[in-house]
Amino acid sequence: MEISAKQFAAANHQALEPAGSFPGAVAARYDRRTSRVLITLSSGLQLAFSPDHVQGLEHVHPADLQDVRISPSGMGIYFPHLDVDLSIPVLLQAFLGAPKPERRRNARREAFNQATLKAWEECQAHGQYATLEEVIAWLETWGEEEETTKTVKIGIMPQEKIRERVRAIASGDYKPTPNEPKVWFTSTKSQADWW
Repeated sequence: MEISAKQFAAANHQALEPAGSFPGAVAARYDRRTSRVLITLSSGLQLAFSPDHVQGLEHVHPADLQDVRISPSGMGIYFPHLDVDLSIPVLLQAFLGAPKPERRRNARREAFNQATLKAWEECQAHGQYATLEEVIAWLETWGEEEETTKTVKIGIMPQEKIRERVRAIASGDYKPTPNEPKVWFTSTKSQADWW
């Protein structure tokens, strides 16, 4: 399956959205005394959970939980001894329950409205905007040769293989060819959920 550059850019934008609206982790550690993983968010909120309640951490030796690292975005934590990544928003969603679809739609709609209002205010402040005639003229060019879509190949492989590939590329042991997929998913389900 191929995706267009526009879809790829939209996905990247969507992936960055939680980082702007969600407080990131500033500290993370395993507390042997309470047998809990402790995460402190930039908002000051502290999260604590038992590893036994998280897939990938159940039945592990406490020594393997001592080295906890925070992802660069602050949206996740990583246990190198176990090679386990955890997303903080997904953890919260799992423990607190997923928001109802209607609330998610309303939140997205409100965020879009706020972004639109902000963009309009910026346009008014800087005088940079398009007239109705300019927009209509631009829309009439759609579908012509000057507006071609670029496709991006995607691939599917297990998470471990994706990590191995990224490490090999980063170390210089492997150089991808131009016809290889640029985006990788762990399953067709994760690819479908992305859309």
